[in-house]
Amino acid sequence: MLCEFSKRFPKQVEAILDRGQILKRSFREETITDLLMSNLITLGGKNVIVEFPDEPITGADMEWNFVNIDDSTFFQILIQAKRAYCMSTPWQNHYYKELFHKPASSKEYQASTICNVATSRTACFPLYAFYNPKRTCDLARGDGVFSVEGVTLTSGYKINGLVTAASASSGTTLKRKNKRVKTISPFMQPLSSLFCPQNIYDLGPHMYAPVDSGVLVYVGGGKIGHPIPPSPKQIRHRLLSFANENADSETLQSIPDVSSKIPDYVQALIEKAQSERMEGLSKLNKFRVTFISMNPPSIEEIISRTKDMR
Repeated sequence: MLCEFSKRFPKQVEAILDRGQILKRSFREETITDLLMSNLITLGGKNVIVEFPDEPITGADMEWNFVNIDDSTFFQILIQAKRAYCMSTPWQNHYYKELFHKPASSKEYQASTICNVATSRTACFPLYAFYNPKRTCDLARGDGVFSVEGVTLTSGYKINGLVTAASASSGTTLKRKNKRVKTISPFMQPLSSLFCPQNIYDLGPHMYAPVDSGVLVYVGGGKIGHPIPPSPKQIRHRLLSFANENADSETLQSIPDVSSKIPDYVQALIEKAQSERMEGLSKLNKFRVTFISMNPPSIEEIISRTKDMR
């Protein structure tokens, strides 16, 4: 489900962005983000809640909330999306044109804002999602660089460091360098690094219940059960893992602990979704996604279910 999607979607993004160049239409971050959200709605079922903004926005910002309803743990990721633009030069010079974006209403760079907001919140971490055309990815792979895919993730703190260093420089050389794909590629991780391996809520003997029992049966990896999103603790562990892989000690130290309390606005959203009433949601300035996980049943719970079915 989510794992399979996270492996398939980047390839689709590569093709879409390349096709846009052939059609002489520059698909921006908003287009890819819309597609990403639409897929999450289709795949997530009751375990993924997607809120769309009620008014036109940039579409680049996303808020992903990971919740475990059994132990009330919570972890949040703020995501800023940027797309790469190709040039006639080698892939190393392909670049993220809007990486140094500073909103007209703000005195600070977007990268600084997202990091400051994440730091001010409990159990929150900033990420950048980079959308890369197939041409860029193919050229990078041809040079033995396999971190550049259609959708990649990078620590927001790492990007803010690049933006801050370049903006403090008196010349333009560092600014050009720090927005290039080559500069950022060593810190990129695939989308699948968050969603794989797929969690399966093991149904155990309950799998033998009648088909009309409402149980969604999923077969994969030798397990039969209900696919669920990663838990807050798993998400934090996966962020720690790819910070370790990138030897990124600064990011490693900035990954916060999981919260033991679900924020009230997220809890309210879950309750509304469970009652199938989504009216009255406040207007948003970003897409909000809530991923709901749960603890797998214990052996005692599975035995009890089996007895109840007799």
